[in-house]
Amino acid sequence: MLQRIGIGLFISIVSMVVAAIVETKRLNIARKYGLLDDPNAMIPMKIWWLLPQCVLAGAGDVFTIIGGNDQDGWIPDNLNQGHVDYFYYLLAGLSVVAFVIFIYAAKSYMQHDVIVAKAAYIKDVSGFTTLLLINVDFIPLSLGFQI
Repeated sequence: MLQRIGIGLFISIVSMVVAAIVETKRLNIARKYGLLDDPNAMIPMKIWWLLPQCVLAGAGDVFTIIGGNDQDGWIPDNLNQGHVDYFYYLLAGLSVVAFVIFIYAAKSYMQHDVIVAKAAYIKDVSGFTTLLLINVDFIPLSLGFQI
């Protein structure tokens, strides 16, 4: 049982490393084509790059959940006499803990907006220079957590 859970956790770690490598590759491609500042840009990268991390994540989940289900008394041959409900209560409890951590982090998170103005100077025929405001954007700037 513990071996399967351990294998599942290790595969999950490998999956996250692969996901990080793929994201680094995606950012490098976006940088190469000058698409970093365009949130609606389509990055010229095949969807198949996501396949390894998805397969690894699924395999990690399979090993971890199967390992967890191997515990005596949870899933016997007769499902009606088992305690699968304990497994679901455990998952619900872990989700509550994760949610409480999220609430704490979200409350301590600070975000400020940055105003970006695009302007141009125009000289008229009489020699006067006028500032012409072309565009104003409000960009959210994440400043991190306040502790």
